[in-house]
Amino acid sequence: MGEYEGMTQHKAKEISLEVWRYFAAHPEIGRKSDLPSEIFQKIIDCVNKCPLCDLFYSDDGDNCPECPLRFCSDDVSLFGEWASGDEEERREIAANKIVDKIEAWEPEEE
Repeated sequence: MGEYEGMTQHKAKEISLEVWRYFAAHPEIGRKSDLPSEIFQKIIDCVNKCPLCDLFYSDDGDNCPECPLRFCSDDVSLFGEWASGDEEERREIAANKIVDKIEAWEPEEE
């Protein structure tokens, strides 16, 4: 589990929104490791450097059905769209779509 032992859905949403809003505002950045240190440190120990993966990732191949972004390692996923975006405009559009998905997600009560 990531930096936040006992990662909650609410905390995962908060950190994920911070990450993806930053990417949307800074489409020149195309890798998580290029985030500002204060943001990157929040995700560095998470599965796939993602708080949502920290909560939902499974090795059983079920494509993370509980995750608001679904399975991210597929090229046709929103993450894949962002990661393969070779132009800033494409990364910005993909990052904003990710933000919209995360904002729409209602974490379970804890």
